[in-house]
Amino acid sequence: MALAVGPATPAAAQDDVLEEVTVTGSRIRRQDFTANSPIQTVDEQLFDETTSIGVETILNRLPQFVPAVTQFTTTVGASTVSLRGLGPNRNLILINGRRAMPVNATMVVDTNSIPSAAIQSVEVISGGASAVYGADAVVDALFDQVNPMAGSGITSVGAIAGAGGVSSNVESVRYLVNRNSGTLYTGLMNANGRNGSYRYEGPYIDDHDGNFPGLPFRVLQPDGTIKENNFWQWASTPLERLSGFADGHFDVADDVRITAQAMVTRTETATSLGLTADNITIWGAPIPFGNEIYRSNDNLHLNVPDSLIDVNGNGIADAGDMTNSAYTIGGRFNVECDAQPTAAMPWLDGMPGCTESEAWPTTPEIWNLFSTRPDPEMDLWANRPPDYLRDAIGAARSSLNTLTTMNFSLGAEGELSSGNDFWDVTFSTGRTDNIIIQRGSSRISTDRAMMSFPNYGRNAIFDPNPFVAGFAESIPVCTSGFPIIDTRKLSEDCATMFSPDLKNTNQVTQSILEANLVGDLIEMPAGPLAYAAGYTYRENSYVFEPDNLSDNQNLVDPIAGLFPNEDSSGEFDVSEIYGELLIPIVSNGPTGIQHFNIELGARVSDWSIPQVSSLTTYKALIDWAITPRYRVRGGFNRAFRAPNLGELFIGRTQIFGGGGTVFGDHCSQNQNSPSSYGATPAANASAAQNAQTLAICRALMGDSGAFEYYDARPLADQPDGGGLGIRNSFGQPNLSEEQADTFTLGVVMDFHDNFTLTVDYYKIEIEEMIALETADSTYERCLSMAFNPTGDANSRACHQIFRRPSTGNAANIDSSFTNEGRAVMAGVDFQLNWTKELANGGFAMNTVANYNLESTTQDRPALAERDHSGYNSCALQIQCQRYDYRVFTTFSYFTGPWTVSLRHQYWPSLDDADCRANRMAKDCMYDGFPSYGLFALTAGYTFQDRYRVNLGVENLLDDVPPCRAYDPDANGGRFARDCNRGSGSAVYDPLGRRFFVSLSMEF
Repeated sequence: MALAVGPATPAAAQDDVLEEVTVTGSRIRRQDFTANSPIQTVDEQLFDETTSIGVETILNRLPQFVPAVTQFTTTVGASTVSLRGLGPNRNLILINGRRAMPVNATMVVDTNSIPSAAIQSVEVISGGASAVYGADAVVDALFDQVNPMAGSGITSVGAIAGAGGVSSNVESVRYLVNRNSGTLYTGLMNANGRNGSYRYEGPYIDDHDGNFPGLPFRVLQPDGTIKENNFWQWASTPLERLSGFADGHFDVADDVRITAQAMVTRTETATSLGLTADNITIWGAPIPFGNEIYRSNDNLHLNVPDSLIDVNGNGIADAGDMTNSAYTIGGRFNVECDAQPTAAMPWLDGMPGCTESEAWPTTPEIWNLFSTRPDPEMDLWANRPPDYLRDAIGAARSSLNTLTTMNFSLGAEGELSSGNDFWDVTFSTGRTDNIIIQRGSSRISTDRAMMSFPNYGRNAIFDPNPFVAGFAESIPVCTSGFPIIDTRKLSEDCATMFSPDLKNTNQVTQSILEANLVGDLIEMPAGPLAYAAGYTYRENSYVFEPDNLSDNQNLVDPIAGLFPNEDSSGEFDVSEIYGELLIPIVSNGPTGIQHFNIELGARVSDWSIPQVSSLTTYKALIDWAITPRYRVRGGFNRAFRAPNLGELFIGRTQIFGGGGTVFGDHCSQNQNSPSSYGATPAANASAAQNAQTLAICRALMGDSGAFEYYDARPLADQPDGGGLGIRNSFGQPNLSEEQADTFTLGVVMDFHDNFTLTVDYYKIEIEEMIALETADSTYERCLSMAFNPTGDANSRACHQIFRRPSTGNAANIDSSFTNEGRAVMAGVDFQLNWTKELANGGFAMNTVANYNLESTTQDRPALAERDHSGYNSCALQIQCQRYDYRVFTTFSYFTGPWTVSLRHQYWPSLDDADCRANRMAKDCMYDGFPSYGLFALTAGYTFQDRYRVNLGVENLLDDVPPCRAYDPDANGGRFARDCNRGSGSAVYDPLGRRFFVSLSMEF
């Protein structure tokens, strides 16, 4: 049943004649506003009465949708919707009955490209419609009727792992520098250093040129650590959109006309991660340290002179020798090398030439501390996030995403001589061009080369081609060097050399030829036998080209902290024929059968994908009216989704977010929530299994890595959680289709003239589901005796796992798409409408709710199922329904030209995933989401029949996102851990109370 979600308008109270409504669950035209498959209609009023211009923000208010990519998620690219939490790539979005233009290889539609101001209504078919609209319409959303933290001031100096050095994997103290005084402190986002946080000299308040007045930059927390607030990370993605839509026709004859439609949209979205590219830890640079004379760098590309002029030629610094003038105050590198040692510069030796520590001066505390190492001549490892880039280039680590979508169609339509049959033929073609500019990145090799020059790169001069002079060659220069120890400003030439703007491009094309014929076949006793039939041919292609510096094959100068990828491209085509029948069985029958109709449909699809055979999707639905006020509806729909272009052809791509895991590192003997196949002894794991896991993990780590991970530290210091490394994904050309079966059964009840209730049960089961194998599943196939009974560390699954040979920690894990997943989503939808005349106007209430019965995923047939209902978890790259229930309610009052509406959304509490195994686990007790609700108030006024003003307040009570991750027992009960309100922003509102006013005009 198609019902408006949202407040009723004044027109609803008038006695207008109901015109014909084409129900979008079927191509058969019906004089009926009911449907056999559950449909929900969102009218344009809900889009008008909001501050957001993003379509996904409005639709995500409905309980049937689960936020996927929204304005509140940190990502580069599109905004999408996910119906039933099954993923944006399983939705089919139509605009005026035509397939919308996809924006990337996953074939998703960017809802930002659909101008919300032009939408008259959105009809959501939540029962599947593949037999009608296409073999990939597992679940559907239709846009119908479109109208003409480490931040500023961090320096960390540590030691490179090596003989006599500090082990690089043991969680040790990070030493940081107060740059104004050169003194050391610890504890900045490092719990092991909390005892030294008292030495931090500030700043605690840093408004950064007045941009954030009064906000705390750093906060000394109760546990003794120093927390840094990230001012520059945006909570919401700004959107600019320029769009045009045209729709017209030309009557050739009384029963034939030419139709045309054009839609062009250009959107710009921007993101800001706040943090600049991290040149810390693994992306830092070695710095010479000690009393040895620096005799230049032997790298031919680096123009670094010898610091010693060896007059007598004996190879050592002694009387009569001189210091190269470049190594003097005021010289090229502006360092002091000849003076006697002082308290401020204890590394000076008073001899000619420069020692390594004279050429790379530090501070007295750094010098004194690191000179006490067993090998004081070891290099230092200098780390500093290049937050100075914010001033140098005017941006933090950020992106600008420009998306241009064009779609044009030309066709003809008409009426046959029978008067009951209609035809249409349409050709449409479209293209999406996507350009992503990433700023604030840093080149790893360039950074290390620049730091190889004395005084942290001051007046560094490079010779990119030392074997040929002059021709086709530049001479890169860095004037200032890097502010590692001091507060110097980064010069423009250094910033240009160090921080490139990366440009990635993506192009998608789509062409469709479609022909349809609908009408009545014969007249039956209960009414006409209606039919629809048609043919569709579709071609899709894509080409993705990353910036050379972010390509997986880039060896010379990779980008720090970037998730690289590869060029990729692909194409496919599909031919389809379909047929549909609406069979009236009974009309005005005996008691209990007011009417009874059957709706049948089928579609045959012939794909060019070799592993996808000819697919036949079908549906069978019933419509049984017991009385004029009570109807039963339901049926079965079988859909097939062929793999999309990305799943087939995408090149090696690192996945942002790491190797997600439910249990943590399976190689650890200290897991909080141990798996049955991990190294941690657990009630559901045998000693033999623990022993096999340890043996395989040691083999994967190698001798050095296993020693550092297991033997060089107490068991309690092994990870108790953590990830499984960074995941790499690959396309799989041998994929076949996935199958989705949808069963629905519902009842529509009109209690009396002003009450309507619909209750619909649904169950969607996807088998042979296309998804990336999870990291936990890969580890289980490698470690578990059930899958690897011989404990072979060279098994296929173990070859997909990479551990760091120096530390034993998880490094990477390779994941490919498979057809082995399974997902089941089941629940009950409720919708209640009530209207009543009140005080010379009308009052309306509309409630839409969903009750989650099942939200199950299964990575492989041999692995256990996992129900995510009530838990903050999911798998198989979908979102799952998660919440036990959701409610969206609107109260409206309208009188004359005025309308006032109050909306309320409610989310119940959500448990952490660890609650499955242990309700007493800390993450279970403190990391869940409490219940949450939001109110919004709007008012509208219509005047002169064509103008309407809307004003309102979003987040009326200024509710903050729920508090989670608070732990009063953190750090052994000595220090509490504060809560986190920043997670879950795709669902909850991080912006607070805000006001809006809008004006719409009709011409």
